Amino acid sequence: MDDGKGYRVYHYNRAEGSRDFEFFNSELDTGASFTSEGHGTHTRESVLVTAGELVLVLETVEYVMAEGDFIQFDSSRPHTYINRGEVMTVFTNIVYYEG
Repeated sequence: MDDGKGYRVYHYNRAEGSRDFEFFNSELDTGASFTSEGHGTHTRESVLVTAGELVLVLETVEYVMAEGDFIQFDSSRPHTYINRGEVMTVFTNIVYYEG
């Protein structure tokens, strides 16, 4: 998926049938951002930054993440990814759909 505004997603695994998780890589160009309205009830997301710097906004809290940083969070709520750095940000996501 390419939103045409500097955010691209490359899916490796979609949640289907007995698979209860999605696995994908994301790219965020310098100055770009993307807001997810959430992935439905009972979802958790894991993010690993593999290049650049990522700002993850959860409600009113900003987490500034560098290459190698990892976070897990409740992804049933809206969340925003922002690249305020000077290079493209690349990060890996796993979204787990509980029960």
